[in-house]
Amino acid sequence: MRIRKKKIQDQSKVCEEERKLVELEKESGKRQGLFQDPLREPIPSYEKAPSETVLKGSNNSFIILGRDRPSHFASGYGAKGATQASRIDLIAGFGSSYRHKDGSYGPPCKETLLSPNFAIDAARLYISQKCNIDKDMALAPVPHESSKGRSAIGLKADEIRLHARGSVKIVTGRGKFSGVGSDGERLSGGAINEVPGTISLIAGNATGREPLLEFDILDISSVFKKRRRALQPVVKGDNLLECIYDLTELIMSLRAAVGTNTMLIQKMDTLLASHSHPLAPPAATLPISSYIGITPLIQATSTSESLDEGMFFKKVMAFQDTFLTATEGRKSNPNPRFINSNFVFTT
Repeated sequence: MRIRKKKIQDQSKVCEEERKLVELEKESGKRQGLFQDPLREPIPSYEKAPSETVLKGSNNSFIILGRDRPSHFASGYGAKGATQASRIDLIAGFGSSYRHKDGSYGPPCKETLLSPNFAIDAARLYISQKCNIDKDMALAPVPHESSKGRSAIGLKADEIRLHARGSVKIVTGRGKFSGVGSDGERLSGGAINEVPGTISLIAGNATGREPLLEFDILDISSVFKKRRRALQPVVKGDNLLECIYDLTELIMSLRAAVGTNTMLIQKMDTLLASHSHPLAPPAATLPISSYIGITPLIQATSTSESLDEGMFFKKVMAFQDTFLTATEGRKSNPNPRFINSNFVFTT
């Protein structure tokens, strides 16, 4: 495979000449760009591959029809000779943040030959029949998710807006089509689409583990040891409501047990406070029958509370299995009442 390599030129002087031409034309009233008139500005040259058809606009906009190529000739499935790897590439602001040798940034002039680049192109819509979109766009990985060799659409710019006058849906998984066979809608390459896929909302393009804000004065390194994953599942609202409702019932049961225990302690305290041991002639003391009278109540209540404690423990364990365990009954089946989503994640 032949790879074209051309030395990147310092375009500062060339662009300076372009800027002088711009100033001259402005002074003469030509090509000022007002009211959508033509405008002279630096535009780099697109390094066209033999298999590509390129439509070039007058002001650094391109539409490229070709094969999968996120950047240079050796990138993408087009470089591997893969079939079924077509691509439509729309670029506005080609090489927009190109770094010149003098340290300045901006698109170079036409003497510089550039390939597409997600890092420096201003705005880009990349449509590919077969690509590794996360790698191509340098996106943080998501656990248990693969985006290799799949059809994809990549959209990148400084700011992106999705505005619907009605609703916006972000959906993964198979479409609800009829007449497509028992396996339903397949992947673009014909493989069975067995998993629903995930939705990840990632701020900062980082999905690794982050430190917890905890500090053990006896172990200074503890701040670096305790870490949690940055990309976490989104909580499911209805399941969380059920979880909180059941939790309040457990708290009320615990409150009742504590109230019963408090009542018994108060009765015993009253009896003990009324009891005395006279040193002189016998004085009025609390009859022993008063202690005997409360003993059956304490014993019966204690037995009942012991039984309730065992039942309370079982309820707590059932609560954990129901709402705080990802798999049903601690088995491999997904738990439909788990408070976290299995497929939607965010940082």
